[in-house]
Amino acid sequence: MKITYSQALNCLTIFILCVLCLQQEIKPSFLATFPTSVIPGATAKFCINFENIDSQIQFTLEADHLVFKTVDKIVDPKIKSCFDIPIKEAISEFISDCKITITGSSLDNSYKFNDSKYFSIKKENYFRMIETDKPIYKPGDKLRVRVLTLNFELKPLLKKFKEIFVLDSSGSRINQWIEFNDTNGN
Repeated sequence: MKITYSQALNCLTIFILCVLCLQQEIKPSFLATFPTSVIPGATAKFCINFENIDSQIQFTLEADHLVFKTVDKIVDPKIKSCFDIPIKEAISEFISDCKITITGSSLDNSYKFNDSKYFSIKKENYFRMIETDKPIYKPGDKLRVRVLTLNFELKPLLKKFKEIFVLDSSGSRINQWIEFNDTNGN
């Protein structure tokens, strides 16, 4: 079996490419995850994973506008690490976007990293259910309702509301509560 010049050239090219690929250095890297939006008073989960690093890693996680306390940790790079980050309750209503920055290095200083991303702060939305005692009312009937307010975790929200009102299909108010206290399950 004769090998042609083009076949030999193809084999040589493949061999050279394989040698070059094997000589590529495997670089250390990291992957960090954080929610793209957070709610004041909630807890956000931050996870970080390192590849091709042997020494322990020390890092700092911080956000502008003091959205959460600065986090300083030392982690084992062979283990995926996750942390619960409590988001502060009192955040100015004028803040909607924040930058999170992570900086760190291996303890032997063989690897250093720095990265930042933006996330948004969502004002807490409530899910309010209003249950009536009957589906259709006639003029003069007494309106009886039960109000249940849930937070983003679908847990009952026990707090005082400035105003709650019920509208009919034409947009007219048929009932309202001023300074409504939702702590009794009313």
